[in-house]
Amino acid sequence: MKKIVTLLILLPVYLYSFSDSSSNISVYNKGLGGAHTGMAYGFNTFFNNPALFSLYEEDVSFFRFGTNIKGDTLDILNMYLGNELSLENPALILSKLKEKELDSLLVGLNLSGPINIGKISRNWGWELSNISDLFIKLPSIASNAEVIIREDVMFSLGVSFPFKVMFGDSFFIEFSPGIMSRTTFRGEVNIDSGLLDIFNYAKDINNLLSVYPVKFSPLFAVDLGYMINIYNLFTLSGVIKDLYTPILKYNATSLDDVVAVFTKSSQTVGSLLYREINIGLAINIPRGPLSVVVSDIDFYFDYFDLLQFERNILLHLGAGLDVELLNKIHLLGGLNQGLLSLGLNVDVGSLEVGFSMYGTEEGTEPGSNSVFNFILSVGISL
Repeated sequence: MKKIVTLLILLPVYLYSFSDSSSNISVYNKGLGGAHTGMAYGFNTFFNNPALFSLYEEDVSFFRFGTNIKGDTLDILNMYLGNELSLENPALILSKLKEKELDSLLVGLNLSGPINIGKISRNWGWELSNISDLFIKLPSIASNAEVIIREDVMFSLGVSFPFKVMFGDSFFIEFSPGIMSRTTFRGEVNIDSGLLDIFNYAKDINNLLSVYPVKFSPLFAVDLGYMINIYNLFTLSGVIKDLYTPILKYNATSLDDVVAVFTKSSQTVGSLLYREINIGLAINIPRGPLSVVVSDIDFYFDYFDLLQFERNILLHLGAGLDVELLNKIHLLGGLNQGLLSLGLNVDVGSLEVGFSMYGTEEGTEPGSNSVFNFILSVGISL
């Protein structure tokens, strides 16, 4: 019984592609072609660059719920709702997958929230949030499937230190370094097995945890960023994410094992999280006669993952255009990894609703393995 409770607490079953960082998933980041380092939209871009706290307006978050659908998720969901999938008959599932020409699978759905409590003030901010996800990749029906189930509970605190230099009465250049700490408690199960075996495990959680125990990991991450704002016309920015993020993984097959991580020495496996460097440019475009309806127009261009050399250089580029109407509606469009993205975000008082459609490239060359994604988000803030 304790094993079942542990899994329910740590690992709600949601799906997500681990080619993205969980903290980068938001309507703005995906609708505008990436987590741009100069893009400041409150809790929607909280993790993009800690230097941006010098640009944020006062904001308090009480609730935020977002789900990100990826790859073949909708096909699988339709089959399930049509009673075409049943764990009682795994062989029938395989035949149905072949019938639907789903000989290989990439399934993803990320859930951020519902825990999302935080406050942003001038030059600093904090957030307590949770992210639940699972990644399923099956190269072929006959091969082993890769399954990663993960639950994160994270507390983040960021601060920036702006310095403004005036030239004359109005022209200025503002330099702002920033730093963010992220403390995360993570539960994770990694499964590498045949599809039929996974179906059998799904019917017996105790057996699953005995073969593939939960890896419990406390993590502490540090991000460093900078921003150079020139007269609010354009911004040069950059960030080093996970400057130093050690990961210690402890086996946990019961609640007692989880408690033991903090009360006594446990067997562990250690590693360092991959370091990511992003640099970018943000431009505020003059509105001219459109200012009656158009509140703001911003363009973003970034080079992501500067130290990653295995993929085509085009897959590192992201660009986006945000057109704000009547201070309430954001029309989003972008290009990331050579694929288009579109989105819409609406602020109605304290309620914020948005969605984005975007593509991601799972291969190393543009167009080699493109996947469709959809994200929907609802938030309440002041």
